[in-house]
Amino acid sequence: MDDADRAQARVFLQLLSMQARTLSREIALTGTGSSATRRLETELQDVRRYIDRLQHRFPDAVAPR
Repeated sequence: MDDADRAQARVFLQLLSMQARTLSREIALTGTGSSATRRLETELQDVRRYIDRLQHRFPDAVAPR
């Protein structure tokens, strides 16, 4: 893998991490049990899966926490 791939992975990881934080806040605000909360939780699971995949493929491109 070249530096451009790693740089792009870092950008994606940063954006996905920001999205995960946003979704977590929205989930906290919507409460539990609603269809909106379930949709947000599903989206958050997807985002976390994307983060895991990128970190597995590019272990040196760590997302900020």
